[in-house]
Amino acid sequence: TIAVLSSQISYTLSYDSSPTTNPLPSNFVSLTEAQDATGIIEAELEAVANVNVKVSSQVYGSGVEGDPWLFRVTFLDPVGPLPLLRSDGADIAQVVQGKSTLFGTMVLEYAGEYSDDIEYDASPDTVKETLERLSTIE
Repeated sequence: TIAVLSSQISYTLSYDSSPTTNPLPSNFVSLTEAQDATGIIEAELEAVANVNVKVSSQVYGSGVEGDPWLFRVTFLDPVGPLPLLRSDGADIAQVVQGKSTLFGTMVLEYAGEYSDDIEYDASPDTVKETLERLSTIE
């Protein structure tokens, strides 16, 4: 969730190691203006952060102290546990931690020899040990 006050005029966002967005407006005089900004937030994040997001058209609040404008951002890609957005003027809060939709197993291969199945999210140590069991690894 992104929380901003109308008195701030604007703020920027960034994700992970991405550059910051252009200044995003926050000095809305009505809920309709705040709702109209959801597309701008989406476009700016997607332009700088190589992500696919959806900003809900349901905007809450009134933009005043104690009742800031609240925008809900959902990451469509990438998925899974992700770092929080960062901002120079908005408060950022995680509402729901993402979960990976990946599951299953994988097989490792080196020089024509294949390992037994290991979990898709195997630890680096498990991957290393599995590779070391292959006779083609010296």
